Formats: sequence, C-alpha cells, structure tokens
Amino acid sequence: PSAEHLADIAIASADTAAAFDVEPYVAMISYSTGKSGTGSDVEKVREALHRFITALHAESDGSLNVVSLHPDTERVFLEAEQRSEAAGAVALPPDFTQEYLSKLEGVLRQAYSQGRPPVLLVPTPLRLFMKRLIEPTYPNLAVMGYTEVAASAKVQSAGTVVTHGLRQQAQTAGA
Repeated sequence: PSAEHLADIAIASADTAAAFDVEPYVAMISYSTGKSGTGSDVEKVREALHRFITALHAESDGSLNVVSLHPDTERVFLEAEQRSEAAGAVALPPDFTQEYLSKLEGVLRQAYSQGRPPVLLVPTPLRLFMKRLIEPTYPNLAVMGYTEVAASAKVQSAGTVVTHGLRQQAQTAGA
C-alpha cells in the first residue's frame, strides 16, 4: 500500500477504537536491523506516520495551525536541552521559563480566540523537552517536531512566541 493508504488505515483504526471509548494507540513498524533502516519501504512508513500525526491535529480542510518559536527563543531552548541532558535535570533559568510560559499563553489565547486550536511546532530534538516543560500548564497542547509534519500539510501560523529575558539579562550583565 501507499503511504497515504497506510495513514488512512491508521486513522480509521484510531477512529474505530475511539468509537468504542477506547483510547487509540497507533504504531507503525518497518522491520530493519542496524543500518538497514533505509529504502522505499522505510520511507513509506515514515511518510505514513507523518500523515497520521498531522491528521490528528489538522482541521477538516487539512490546515495545521501552528505556534512556533522565534529563532532566538528556539536557540535558548536547544542550548538548554543539551545542558539538561548532560546535567540530568532541566537547565533553564526560572525567569526565562516564566517569561516563555507567559508569552506562550498570550499567543495561545489569540489563536483560540480566532477558533483555531494550534499545535506547538518545534525542532524535532526539542519535542519531548518542550512537552515536558509545558505539560503541567498546558496538558492538552500538542507538540510536534518539524519532521513530523506531512509534506502535504497546509501549515498556517497561529503566532510566534518571542522572548527577550535572556537577551536583557545578558545586556544587563555586560553593562
């Protein structure tokens, strides 16, 4: 079957489970060992998974409303994620975290006021880190990595989170 057909099967399976009040879990497996995880079959399963993930969060017209991070904010999180991984704990200044969550709330309010429930779109290596960070405050906000968005998705910006806290702290420290 094609990637589109595989995605359709996964979506229909999830819908069937939900119809019986069973929380759907969907997995797609492409057998490979070691470095054999390449080729047309593997790429087909990857594309089907991207289509499935996108379909979970897209509007009925296929549009995917996303909240993204300003490149400077993204850079802070990428660096923090690396430090956190090395330290075994979240290495993010509390003031920055508070500012980020406040700015995120403003962007989300705007998106929801327009009737467009968004997903938070971040670099794929940050997806789990960001989900863990926002989950206590926004447990229902989906977080997607760039590579999880299907090529066929109609991505529409619902806003960008811009923070200035670390830049201001650095300027103050340098003065």
